[in-house]
Amino acid sequence: HGYLGSWALLISGEAAALVDRAVERGLALVNGEVSGEEWLAIRLEAAGLQVRLFPCTAYVACAARGLPAQSQTKCVRGHHHKYPHEFHLAKWAAACFWSGGKCPRFA
Repeated sequence: HGYLGSWALLISGEAAALVDRAVERGLALVNGEVSGEEWLAIRLEAAGLQVRLFPCTAYVACAARGLPAQSQTKCVRGHHHKYPHEFHLAKWAAACFWSGGKCPRFA
C-alpha cells in the first residue's frame, strides 16, 4: 500500500488528508504542489515506515567541449563540475558508500 498504493489513496480521498498532515508537520509546498519524492515519503510514512534522506550521489558535470547548457549557471573553466556544493556532497556520499558505512565527516 505504501509504495504502489497511490491510485487507491487518490480515489479514496485519503491522499488529501495525508498531504494536509504532512504540511502541518512542516512540508513546504512549492506552488501548491508535492514532488514525486515527497509524495513517496508521505505514503511510506503513512504505512509506518521510517524515511531518511538519500544523499546526493551525482553532480552536473562540465566538459571542455560539448553542447552549450541551457542553464543560467555557466561552467567555470578548469572545473569539471557546475555546482561545487553538489559535487562535494556527491564525493562525500561516494566515500561513505565505499567505506562500508564508516562515513567521513562532511565539511
